[in-house]
Amino acid sequence: MGIGSCELSKQTKVHLIMPDVVPVKIRSIKRVSAQPVYDIQVKKNHNFFANGLLVHNCIIFQEQVMELAEKCAGFPKEQCDKVRRAIMKRSISGGEKAKKEATATRESFVKGCVANGYTDAIANNLYDKILYFAGYGFNKAHAVAYAIDSYWCAWLMTYHEEEWLTAYLEAMSNSPDKRAKAFGEIKRLGYQIVPIDINLATKGWRALPGKKFMPSFLSCKGIGKSAIDEIIENRPYNSIEELLWDDDFKWKHSKFNKKALEALVKIGAFGSMDIVGDGKLFSTYRHMHETMFGSHVETITKKKKGVEVTEDVELDHANMLKRAPKGDPHEGLKNFYELVRRCTNSPDWTSTEKAENMVEVFGTVDVALMIDPEIIGRLDQKGVRPIDDIEEGEKDLAWFCVQKTTPKQTKNKKKYLLLEVVGLSGKVVKVFCWGWDGVRTFNPYAMCLAEVERNDFGYATTHWKLKNLT
Repeated sequence: MGIGSCELSKQTKVHLIMPDVVPVKIRSIKRVSAQPVYDIQVKKNHNFFANGLLVHNCIIFQEQVMELAEKCAGFPKEQCDKVRRAIMKRSISGGEKAKKEATATRESFVKGCVANGYTDAIANNLYDKILYFAGYGFNKAHAVAYAIDSYWCAWLMTYHEEEWLTAYLEAMSNSPDKRAKAFGEIKRLGYQIVPIDINLATKGWRALPGKKFMPSFLSCKGIGKSAIDEIIENRPYNSIEELLWDDDFKWKHSKFNKKALEALVKIGAFGSMDIVGDGKLFSTYRHMHETMFGSHVETITKKKKGVEVTEDVELDHANMLKRAPKGDPHEGLKNFYELVRRCTNSPDWTSTEKAENMVEVFGTVDVALMIDPEIIGRLDQKGVRPIDDIEEGEKDLAWFCVQKTTPKQTKNKKKYLLLEVVGLSGKVVKVFCWGWDGVRTFNPYAMCLAEVERNDFGYATTHWKLKNLT
């Protein structure tokens, strides 16, 4: 516990009353002010008050357990490490053998303490404290290593926040649970997780202006490093022509293949190109997908042995876009705009289909990437928080995505829905939806707005206070 020099007079008073309490001056790694800082050193095992705070003298390192075994219980030095290992094994493994070893060690420890003049009660109390310490204790080498890591993490977070957070997101990306936790922490620091964009994403997480983070291309299945290199080499892409064809109207890419391109369409990675939306080249991303990767059947008339024969042929759109015969090198481009018109009426993907696309491309569903950041931003401006941010004891408007619904009824036969929902962090929480009419259903990953109350039992809302946003 650090104490400033202005408090030294109080410490001195404590020292006069309890001579084994000694103020020790701390030498910091970096001087931040002229004011010296003091810590408290306690020689004996007791508690005392300093500046109104109860200070506990406790075991910090595993080496101290060995020292207690030697000085209090009279164990030979060569046996002290066996005491340490017996106690730590009990804490870590918890097996029957470990528990027996810890019990045997207690008997020897108490017997040794009593022989050295301690009472049986004090000896058992001390051993209990040692066992409690085993739940969190380290040896000095580990403690120093963790302290150094913690110091550098704190320093980097303070002076190079974006770079540190980028590395943190990279480290958490391979675990859905850790990633959800990281997303929640990033959001609490005022940052947004934005969808991948073909003109901005790289091989790692990237910090963008306006406190935004973008995942890497490598988080997408089917997009390899060679494809990413080709994308980066040829971008920026300002139009569909620049994306698909070279100056001679031949197919532009080789490593950035159909599978990789389709994955980016499915997750809506073309925001910076401004080609999707009302009045744009594609009305929706499904329209874009149908145009570039769909197929349709045409009836074709052929002559076989002088006789005209009609047959239905399925035409693959991706192959039609790549066509560039010598007689008409623009055929692929012409086919493209014909297919845009043919697929104009394609409806947008439903919330369920968007979630399925994300599972296909990312292996999981991240709400932060599935929902347009502008929508989340507008809700935030109006004071509508993600359900993750509702604290216990609060009742407020919140948004969430419904993942699963289960019809239930109380002992009095009153129907309700048990909703499994996710907020911005991606953590699944359960919401009791009371007053259910027995009819209403929700599409998976439908975005909803509701007045939510959080109490000891979890989250709850009522049927008539829940609105569909998508």
